[in-house]
Amino acid sequence: MQADEDTRSQVIAALARLCALATAQDPALRSEFAGDADVLVLGSEAGELAEGQEGLDAFVRGLSRSATRYSWRWRRQAVSCAGDIAWLYADGEVTAHEVSGEERRPYRLTGVLERIEGSWLWRQFHGSSRGSPNSRADGVGGEGLLRDGDVSWR
Repeated sequence: MQADEDTRSQVIAALARLCALATAQDPALRSEFAGDADVLVLGSEAGELAEGQEGLDAFVRGLSRSATRYSWRWRRQAVSCAGDIAWLYADGEVTAHEVSGEERRPYRLTGVLERIEGSWLWRQFHGSSRGSPNSRADGVGGEGLLRDGDVSWR
C-alpha cells in the first residue's frame, strides 16, 4: 500500500537522519534502530552484516572509527506502509570521502521501519553499491567509478 503523504515524509525524514548521522560518524546512529534483538543491517561492503543489538553496536563503532566518511544523494525514494510498518526504497549515489580523494558510486537501499511510540525506527537496512572497493575482479558487484550523472546499474 502506498503511504499517505504524512507517513511518507516521516519515513523519508528517518532516512535523512540516518544518513546525516552516518556521514557525521555519530554513535547516535544507534538510536535510529529499534531497541530489541530483531534488527538487521546488511551494508554494501563485503562482510558488513550486523544482526541483533550486539552486531548493530559493533557496526556503529566500526563506522564511527572509520577513516572513510560516506555521504548519500538520493534521486528516487518510494515508501509503502501497512499500519505501523513501512518499507522504503531509495536510489541514488554514495560518495566515499577519504584523505586521498572522493569516489562516487551508484547506491540503492531498502529498509523496513516500525513506528514505535510515534517515531519511525529501522528494523532492517540493506544497502547495495556497484563498484565498491571490495567488488570482485570479474565485475560481479560493480564496475568502478561513476561518471558525472551516471547512476545506472548496467
